[in-house]
Amino acid sequence: MYRVFSIFLVGILSAKLLLEYMATPQFPLQYLVYGILVILLMEQLPRALKIKSPVQSLSFYLCFFALGFYSFQRSVPEALADDRDEALRLFKVEEILKQKEGALQLALRFSEGNDSLGMLADKLFWTHLRIDSCTIAPRQGQLIWLRAKISKLPVVSNPGAFDFGAYLLQKGFAGQIFLRKGDWGLIDAEAQEASAIKRWRNYLLKEIESWHWQEENEAVFKALTLGYKNELSKELKADFAAAGAMHLLAVSGLHVGIVYLLLSYLLVALRYFKELQLVRSLVLIGGIWLYALMSGASPSVLRSATMFSIMAAVQNLERPGTSFRALFLSAFVLLIFNAAWLFDLGFQLSYSALLGILIWQAKIESLFETRFKPLIWLNKLLSVSLAAQIGTLPLTLYFFHQFPTYFWLSNIVMIPLVTVLMYAGFLLLLIGQAALLPGLYEFLEKLLSTLIYLNEKIADLPLALVRDIPFDRVQAAILGALVIALSVFLLHKRKLALYAALLTLFLWGSFQLGTRYLRIQSAAVQVYESRSFVASLREGENFYVYAKDSSQYAYYRKYLWRDHMLALGLNPEEMQFFDTISELKFRRNLD
Repeated sequence: MYRVFSIFLVGILSAKLLLEYMATPQFPLQYLVYGILVILLMEQLPRALKIKSPVQSLSFYLCFFALGFYSFQRSVPEALADDRDEALRLFKVEEILKQKEGALQLALRFSEGNDSLGMLADKLFWTHLRIDSCTIAPRQGQLIWLRAKISKLPVVSNPGAFDFGAYLLQKGFAGQIFLRKGDWGLIDAEAQEASAIKRWRNYLLKEIESWHWQEENEAVFKALTLGYKNELSKELKADFAAAGAMHLLAVSGLHVGIVYLLLSYLLVALRYFKELQLVRSLVLIGGIWLYALMSGASPSVLRSATMFSIMAAVQNLERPGTSFRALFLSAFVLLIFNAAWLFDLGFQLSYSALLGILIWQAKIESLFETRFKPLIWLNKLLSVSLAAQIGTLPLTLYFFHQFPTYFWLSNIVMIPLVTVLMYAGFLLLLIGQAALLPGLYEFLEKLLSTLIYLNEKIADLPLALVRDIPFDRVQAAILGALVIALSVFLLHKRKLALYAALLTLFLWGSFQLGTRYLRIQSAAVQVYESRSFVASLREGENFYVYAKDSSQYAYYRKYLWRDHMLALGLNPEEMQFFDTISELKFRRNLD
């Protein structure tokens, strides 16, 4: 299975490389690939389980390569060029992506209107909409008309900057639209009929609002139970990130696992009736997917729901299987559905964390043995936290350039609180009237306040968050190879894996020395793409910056210079500012 999954991933990666190097994602040879896929599946699949000849093996693996290739091409839309036509068009509001004061970010799907080239049909567009207090904001499911240009996805132009265009393309957007007041309007005041699940979710959100909790408590509770994160403030998110507990606010494997355990406890009586095992599994799977849909059906929830559904099915069939097989099978199913998720950071973090737990948790737990039950529970929770951190370390350092030093303390303190919050919260939502259980209502609010308070205290500890860690793609690859080599050694006790781990350590040291030597011996000038003149001069490991508009220094530091320095392996704290170009030239002569 692992070999087949690897070939499938190679197919996805091949399609991704072609997308990056070709002018269009629709590769001309795709129809040949699809034809080969159909022919090989028809001829080879019946004999797949008893493959003997090399030709059959090659053909069978080619099937999965083509399947991966096709899955990615189907998942990523064709990016459109600028469309200057401002003819009247109709769009449907697929999703409210983000809501903030004075603006909305929407996902709009083309419905009808001028499409002379036939390129807009069923395409999804990222849309920025300006609103004011008098504007009736569009809702999900509504049809709106607009007269505006359709812009192509942005291209990254500054070194180290986030590639927002590639991010949108992987999310399924073909272009972007910017709307001002007067550029758009609602077709009617009523939204199209939403699904029963969405109506139920909206009803529960309004029910929570009727409890009149403090804003922070209400926002955290909505995020924990229903996956609604639009009301979380930047300060609250920053505190959870600093404490290493940001994953608690995003409904994912932890939350789906809590729901799975709750349903298992409620259905424990069915385990004693053999003829009801199928019913038990179906109820478990149904409950998991009901929660997944109710919480917004984000990619993280879908992959967790898929994995736990497979686990429930395996238990019912009583077939020998491991957690590894369930994990890889869930990834396989999800990537067939949407292969672009492979390049989604959330997908990568989730599976890296789960793999880390499966490989490292038992080994870490065995380092400390005790018979005292509270310490046994504490040891399990701590070992899970450390194992997940090992699995995700290369990704977190590369994408976030920071490390929460008290992540283990956050998990030990907050995961039990979150579990109680979810169980009690589900009970209160099920009853629907907080007035019927005033004691539970008050208990939940105090528990939420306690959770936020403890998180703030952990975030305020000395060195709670190590920021601005220089870490580039090559370093992430070497560290990832080290983690993989050590993981293989733990699983199979192969000396070759241990030698590979030692080799990666040697490569790490050599790369660090080599890059620093080359950096010291060189110099470079960078002019950034910005509204006003912004530039930087790197001479050795000295980094000088200049902006014509000095009032925007804080903005440029955060979004231009910091990213550039981290990409170069330099510490942003050593950045040197200059108000005039002549001052910059003078300082350079001094050095």
